Amino acid sequence: MTMLKYRYKSRTAFIIFVCLAVFNPSKATDYVIVQPKNGDAVLSLFKKYRITLNTTNIKHYKDINGVKELDKLLTGKNYKLPILKLPFDGKSIATSIPNISKVSAKSVMVYNIALYKNQMRKNPYTKNKIVWIVYDEWYPYQKKVKLVQPELKSQKASIKTITAAPLKNQAKVTPSKDNYVKAINSAPSLIDKVISKESIAENNNNRVATESVTNLGAANLSSATLRTKIVPIFGPDFEEIRIQNESLKNKVYYLVSGHGGPDPGTMFYGDNHILCEDEYAYDVTLRLARKLMEQSARVYLIVQDPNDGIRNETYLEIDKDERCITGFPLVLNQRLRLTQTTDATNDLYRSNRKAGVADRDQLAVHIHVDSRAKDMRKDVYFYYQENNKISEAIARNLQLSLDKKYQEHSGREYTGTISCRNLFVMRNTLPSTVYMELGNIQNDADQKRLLFSSNRQALAEWLYSGIVGE
Repeated sequence: MTMLKYRYKSRTAFIIFVCLAVFNPSKATDYVIVQPKNGDAVLSLFKKYRITLNTTNIKHYKDINGVKELDKLLTGKNYKLPILKLPFDGKSIATSIPNISKVSAKSVMVYNIALYKNQMRKNPYTKNKIVWIVYDEWYPYQKKVKLVQPELKSQKASIKTITAAPLKNQAKVTPSKDNYVKAINSAPSLIDKVISKESIAENNNNRVATESVTNLGAANLSSATLRTKIVPIFGPDFEEIRIQNESLKNKVYYLVSGHGGPDPGTMFYGDNHILCEDEYAYDVTLRLARKLMEQSARVYLIVQDPNDGIRNETYLEIDKDERCITGFPLVLNQRLRLTQTTDATNDLYRSNRKAGVADRDQLAVHIHVDSRAKDMRKDVYFYYQENNKISEAIARNLQLSLDKKYQEHSGREYTGTISCRNLFVMRNTLPSTVYMELGNIQNDADQKRLLFSSNRQALAEWLYSGIVGE
């Protein structure tokens, strides 16, 4: 081999080595390292550092520490937490972390501020230029998974129009300004005003739902129209909603799925999967919201996940990025979190009431999943507000709807109950309110009601029938 060829191959090999070193993220990854004290356990460290206890974070913890089980920690030994340390560019978290959405960037910002205030990190990220991000929040963006990002600075979304086959003398229709409708998944301006300037920069998370009208133009269908709305919060497979009629045009619904954010609600620990209340309650809530919107109802999702949407998977991946409709992250403290969602609902209720919407046309619906003994099967059951005839009537309609559907589809007796219960949300929510538990997450039979997407869809449709009185 000539000296020239040797130098060329050596230089090529060196360049390849440098490129691999630069672009291999596993080699460059820096994690938060802790040295446990006496009595510390992995789960307590997860809680202390606000790491969601899900399969993604647990598996990564095992991988980076080379352990197979969540064994007792050894004092004096260093352990890596599934928290990555990434460089901060001095501008914003959104520009510091490639591909991250503004919603997640805001969540990361709040996370870092909280850890600093709780003295879990010595310096704020703006000072030492290092951002901490939990692995399950960072991982999707590095895999370049297509996420639903309902934020756009322009606050506009594209118009979709369903067109029929060309017909003779078909009139050409240009969508007018009236075809745009106000976003149903956004809080009124009076709530937005309390968001700080920094929060707005990091959390511009609402896309406007758009509506389009197409004239079919046939002689025998001259008055027929086909309308659609695009609502990104439902996910790419379900964001297009076909408006069927205007039967609920004057109705307003506030849908609140249980728990969310740092609180997954009740959980079931299986051999291979963990089931969390907030994920399944949220999926049913989205399906109900979409069904109501098909009849032209105005729907507010009080708890929102920026990238989950309606999912058809059996096992719904656990995350913690659900937030209140106001744009603020949900807090861990139960009383404060319930106050968050209740206040948001009440503010929207007052705004709609001031605009002329009657009390009888406004309804709040809370959807949860229960946890009981494993052998206790629980059909969907309901609570209503004390001394509220509308609330009680809706709860009874819901019970009757499910009883009828059970007889039609399963043939077995429906045992779901209704009762009045003095819960915080029932006492403090201003519009008429119904509260429901979808089943016992610990029971094998009840789990099937939640796990299969077809069952979740059926649940949403049966709940819809009870709410509207079909």
